[in-house]
Amino acid sequence: MQTKKSASVFVRNLPYTATENDLKEFVKEVGVQPKKCVIVKDEKGESRGFGFIHFNLFLDAQTAEKRLNQQEFQGRRLRIELSKEDFKFEKKVERKNTIMIRGLSFKV
Repeated sequence: MQTKKSASVFVRNLPYTATENDLKEFVKEVGVQPKKCVIVKDEKGESRGFGFIHFNLFLDAQTAEKRLNQQEFQGRRLRIELSKEDFKFEKKVERKNTIMIRGLSFKV
């Protein structure tokens, strides 16, 4: 029996136009309450087609995996699986301040 209190599911094949709110509403329709939905984006802010859904209860994550896997969402069939590790939702921003002079890199 699983004793984890919270858990996340990994979501693949998301439509590139879907928003985190769209995904959250879709998950609620199957009877589970997500804590947070995160769609992974590239440097330009565009969806990479996958994301994570975090739940307060491990049982909710299992239920979502069973009910949502292979379901159609905005024209695409989702692939859902329990995340191997609990995903951290803090946004990490790495700033690279670099000036290139004659092929040499100097950090600012």
